[in-house]
Amino acid sequence: SDLGLREIENLTEGWISGLRILMLAAGKKGFPNQASLRASFSSSSYVYEMLNEVLLQQEDRFRHSLLRLSLLPEFDRDLYTLLCLEKGEQSRGATLFSQFVDLLMNSNLFLIRLDEKGEWYRFHHLFQGILQGMASTSYSAEALSSLRLRIAESYLTGQQFEKAITFFLKGGAMKKALVNFTRLRKELLSNASWPDLEKVFKLFPGDSVPNYSILSLTEAWLYVYRGNIPKMLELLPRIEILLQAERCDSSELASYRGELNVLHAYCAYNLDLDMEATLVRSKKAIGQIGNSNPYAMGIAWVFYGGAMQALGESEAAREEIYAYLERAENLLV
Repeated sequence: SDLGLREIENLTEGWISGLRILMLAAGKKGFPNQASLRASFSSSSYVYEMLNEVLLQQEDRFRHSLLRLSLLPEFDRDLYTLLCLEKGEQSRGATLFSQFVDLLMNSNLFLIRLDEKGEWYRFHHLFQGILQGMASTSYSAEALSSLRLRIAESYLTGQQFEKAITFFLKGGAMKKALVNFTRLRKELLSNASWPDLEKVFKLFPGDSVPNYSILSLTEAWLYVYRGNIPKMLELLPRIEILLQAERCDSSELASYRGELNVLHAYCAYNLDLDMEATLVRSKKAIGQIGNSNPYAMGIAWVFYGGAMQALGESEAAREEIYAYLERAENLLV
């Protein structure tokens, strides 16, 4: 066989029953090669039928719990209670969750413990993939969306914004995803956490980015982070059009326009070497950006100071910057 033992070990994660699934997936044709191995696992009717037969023999509660929890990357008692129990049962969540886990662990199948205390678990990824396929045929699209939105709200309550955004998007709630992205974006921009910002930004489908000003502005900043100023420049006309149609809070809209002016100042300073244009754009930005976006405000002042210095007004720029810093410090106090 051209299928390496290491690849088998990686796929089965040391799971004995995973080897059985591998053999079933191979069928009479022998072991698949590395390129087709994963596809064989996910598409094999033998695997699906075997596990479906096992699940059909289980109680409805157990089967539905498996299908619903398969929507999650990992789960604990609270998520089990949220997705799998009726309101009248939720007071027994700890007991029922323990019974559910014991049943799976005692069978030596499907479940992987993630911590020493036994609070967090996930399904074996092969089993999870098959369960997700079953869930898509067992529940309507509306029911799956509802489950994903409940998961998103749970993550939101726990201030796990990245996970909340992921499930709002999976549940078709773009508006809620954007609201929480906006909240998280402010923090990540303030800390200049570019890799984290890029990671969250990439949760959104690429074809959705041109439709939303907040996503397009973020895309522009990420080009700045990568040092691709010309590519950022290409986005500015689109952002201008989006902001003209934006219907958000007036102070938030002003802050977005300030960001746009900072980006224009960036181009004027670095590409055009136009200090007059840099000064105009940065001064507008300073008047528009609110206290909630200290990163953009800081960049605006950098370009303002740089343009003033280039125009022979270093002393005036220094006085204005010190005055601004003093006001900012007084606000913090």
